[in-house]
Amino acid sequence: METKSKWSEGAVKTPEFPNHNYTYEDYLKWDGQWELIDGVPYSMASSSFTHQYIIGELYAALRDYFQQQG
Repeated sequence: METKSKWSEGAVKTPEFPNHNYTYEDYLKWDGQWELIDGVPYSMASSSFTHQYIIGELYAALRDYFQQQG
């Protein structure tokens, strides 16, 4: 019975890594942006400019709020 992690949805599994039993030690040796979920590597694309902008604005709003709280 195959189980599927809920975190793997939306990620892209790549044929570069046919083995499905990779470890954290393997992951540390890879170039680029990867996630390792249940032993399977997933290539992670960079976020879009819009996404980065929204995250920056959210961070600034939270920072300002907490600075005002003391």
